[in-house]
Amino acid sequence: MRQVRILETPGLGVRRMTAESVTAKAARYLTAGRVLVIRVDGDLVDARVRGDSGTYIVRRDPGGWWCSCPVRRPECSHITAVRLVTVATVATTGRTATE
Repeated sequence: MRQVRILETPGLGVRRMTAESVTAKAARYLTAGRVLVIRVDGDLVDARVRGDSGTYIVRRDPGGWWCSCPVRRPECSHITAVRLVTVATVATTGRTATE
C-alpha cells in the first residue's frame, strides 16, 4: 500500500502526492541520466546526482557511503542510484567500488 500525502503550496493550491520508494526514485534518476559518476577507484566513489530538489554529492570511502542531501536515513535515493551504477559495472569490469 502506497502512502498518499496532501500538499498545499501557496499559489498552487492543494494536490495529492504519492510517496515514491527509494529504489524507484533511484531508478528514475538513472533512466533520466541524472547520475554522474566522476571516479571509481577501489573503495572510493565520487559522484553527483541531480535530485528533485538539487544536485548532491555522493561519496564512498572506507568508512562507508555519504550524501550531501538533507535526508538522514541510512541510505537515500541518491546513494541507491550510485550503488546501482557501481554494482552494474561488475558485469563489464569484474570489480566494484566496494571490493
